[in-house]
Order: sequence, then C-alpha cells, then structure tokens
Amino acid sequence: MPFARPKVIANFAITFDGKVSRPSGGPSLFSSKTDKRRLVEIRALGDALLVGASTLAADTMTMGISDARLRQRRIRKGLAEYPLRVIFSNSGRLDPRWRVFQHDFSPIILMTTERIPVRTRARLEKLGVDVVCQQGKKVDVARALRWLASHHQVGKAVCEGGPRLIRAFFEANCVDELYLTWCPPLFGGRNTPRLCGAGKKMFARAVRFDLLSWRVIGNECFLHYRVMRSADSPEAP
Repeated sequence: MPFARPKVIANFAITFDGKVSRPSGGPSLFSSKTDKRRLVEIRALGDALLVGASTLAADTMTMGISDARLRQRRIRKGLAEYPLRVIFSNSGRLDPRWRVFQHDFSPIILMTTERIPVRTRARLEKLGVDVVCQQGKKVDVARALRWLASHHQVGKAVCEGGPRLIRAFFEANCVDELYLTWCPPLFGGRNTPRLCGAGKKMFARAVRFDLLSWRVIGNECFLHYRVMRSADSPEAP
C-alpha cells in the first residue's frame, strides 16, 4: 500500500477581485499586519512549509518563524522548532545567494526534475540542500508529498504558493484545507496573478469547499475552508 501523503493546508491573501500579487511580482504587501501575523501562525501548524521557487524569490523569504512564542509552542507539542523547508521548482534554476540558503535553522529540500543544471545542483548540495530529482519536465507533487511522508514523517504541510504550485496541488487533489484573507484593494488586469494562476484551462472537476469559520477584522475577512471530497476521490490523509 502506498505511503499516505501529508495533510496539505494552503494559505493565501487575495484582493477584492481575487488577485494574489501585482503583475510585476514582488512581495504581497496589500494585506494588513493582522494577516501577516496570521500567516506565521498558520505556518507554525505544519511539519513542513511548501513554497514555489518564484514565490520564494519574489518575497525574499527565509521560510522561518519569527515569533519565539510560536516556536516554543511547537516544541511543547513535540514538533521541531522550525518546519522543514521544501522548495518546488520544475527547472531547478535557483540562486544559491537567496536569503533562504543563508539560514540553517531547519533542513531545506528542493523538489525538482532532471532539468536542474548540474552546476546549480552541486552548489546547492554544498550548502546542505537535499536535492530530490524526478524524471520528466514537471514535479509530480503527489509523489513529492508521499516522499516527504515516508522520508521525513511529514504529517501536515502548509503551502504558501505561488499560484502555479497551488494549482498543481489542486489538480492532483492534494489540498485539504484553505485559509483565505480577503482584502479590500482592487487590482484589475488580465495578467495579474490569481489564486490558481492566469491560465485558461479549467480543472477537470470543480473543487468545492465547506466553510469552517470566518471573521472580519478591520477591512479584511479571514476565511477557513475544508475541501469537500466525493466518494470516488482519492483517500484523504
């Protein structure tokens, strides 16, 4: 029997018209300090933090937990002080100078393909990154999740995007919960990134949700959903 995949929790802030960032990219600065606090709290729930390479570069992330109280809470629960850091990149073209590689508070795993340049792989491995290569041009995210469960005992993973990565998780039926912060800005723009990217292709089957909770703080609405699964869906973790 295949190893069960981890539970996957996605977390996004979206504008009034469903955008997740500006067309030019860069950090998503349109949400409040309350939302930034909530992001760290949700991040602290997981055994692993999952991020796409483009989002990692745009937000100049370290993928850490800045709040010492949240780290101590994790320790009291029997978790590592920081979650495992997992980067997804089909091409493997990461810059070893990124901030994430300058901090060693938790292991870093790169889920990539055989497209990764040999020199880049060698430089990343020299920094202590565990490079996991799959055959083909795209990372099989379901397979990657099972690998994390079997090799690192990851039972719960938090995904912070970006749009292409979370779309891949939805297409593989590998998202279990979704946190959304609905923010007041209106961006517009045909090519402005949306939650699941700007592609024209629809999902083979609509993803439906149960609303678990909602709360309005200031001008933002904080929503928490559970993905509904049909009887013929793959078994949830």
